[in-house]
Amino acid sequence: MSETFRKFDNNKPDMSLCPPLLMEMYARVSGMGAAKYGRNNWMNMEVKDACRIYSACLRHLNGYTDEEGHSRGFRNGEALDKESGLSNLDHALWQLVALKFLVNKFGYEEVMKHL
Repeated sequence: MSETFRKFDNNKPDMSLCPPLLMEMYARVSGMGAAKYGRNNWMNMEVKDACRIYSACLRHLNGYTDEEGHSRGFRNGEALDKESGLSNLDHALWQLVALKFLVNKFGYEEVMKHL
């Protein structure tokens, strides 16, 4: 007599819904950051860093003018980040995840004090 398979995962997120492309995009930006700043350096962020993370996200999305006077960022017609060669949207996604990390660690109200 065989037993019926049981798994208690009803209240857990269905990770199979995360498209592999999403994980790959995030991993590519994470790898670039690891090479530049050190593996998992982002985990040392403090709540005071929320403004810098938010600002970086906005730069990748809305754009900015660099030191040479060039318009950068997704809204300025730059699909790829000049430094990394990766998508500005991928960088913005990474920054949003980092901001969510800060909210989870310190709480929404505390993060909002630093934006």
